[in-house]
Amino acid sequence: MMVSAYFDLVEKSNSIQPKQDASVFEKFLANLLDKLADSKASTKAVAAYKRMFKVKQLDCAFLLAFLFKPSSFVNKNGQASHKHLVPRLGIV
Repeated sequence: MMVSAYFDLVEKSNSIQPKQDASVFEKFLANLLDKLADSKASTKAVAAYKRMFKVKQLDCAFLLAFLFKPSSFVNKNGQASHKHLVPRLGIV
């Protein structure tokens, strides 16, 4: 998985700052979280998001707050959808 390779690189190098370009990183996270609604991709998406908590360059407060931030939903209807919200609660 490409996400896994990216975080391998980030964990090895302290010079890489994922949040440096906030808009691109937030789009990346939103697309990752959108995969939680897909039963086939959900397990990998949860594992990838949980792995981000181990990355020194990211703070837990940012990752937790982003889970329910309106911009974290690719489709705005997902904000009221149990299919999108329940897996996010599982990460917490």
